[in-house]
Amino acid sequence: MRASRLVITIDGPSGAGKSTLARLLALRLGIPYLDTGALYRTVAAEVIRRRIDIEDDDQLESLCRNLDIRIQWIEDRLLVLSSGRDVSQEIRSERVGQMASCISAKAAVRRALLGLQRQIVAKNGAILEGRDTGTVVAPDAHVKFYLDARAEERGLRRFRELQEQGMDVQLESVIRSMYQRDRQDRERDLAPLRPAPDAVLIDTTDKSIADVMEEMIRHVRKRIHVEV
Repeated sequence: MRASRLVITIDGPSGAGKSTLARLLALRLGIPYLDTGALYRTVAAEVIRRRIDIEDDDQLESLCRNLDIRIQWIEDRLLVLSSGRDVSQEIRSERVGQMASCISAKAAVRRALLGLQRQIVAKNGAILEGRDTGTVVAPDAHVKFYLDARAEERGLRRFRELQEQGMDVQLESVIRSMYQRDRQDRERDLAPLRPAPDAVLIDTTDKSIADVMEEMIRHVRKRIHVEV
């Protein structure tokens, strides 16, 4: 199989290492990666900016119908544009993350973004990273992974990531926010966060990125015949 046609999903909660490993695996295979959470965060950022009532389904539907979200890959960096405006940094804030968790439970938002995600994947294959990529977005993916780690470890990773982005955050607040989002994502009725039945489960606690990467590569080689 040509690597360019591969579809690999990487699901799991925030701070499990999905984004970093998705980028590295995509570079290794020479195919794009798609952070599906970035799409939900973009909608969330627009909800906040336009002060939309998320309990008003008509407002949400109208927003999603008129949004123009574009994804570009510049080397290993994902550039996200909303109606031509670069929101790549804006969507990484904790406030936007919490709003993304809320609006991701809305059917209107999920319908709009599901079609967009599948269009992107259909063109060239992709490494998809998110919370329901293996269960909903690409249930027929060639290989599926589900990454997890202890909550405290994930909170510390997320805290350091936000600090590196120049954000003024408190560790306790980040961990509390992570617990809240985990609960929202796992308990929502629509496409809850959970491993696909055929996903490879990897606990990344106390493991280096390199070690997890090699473990994932072994599973890719085992499941499909492709040069990696």
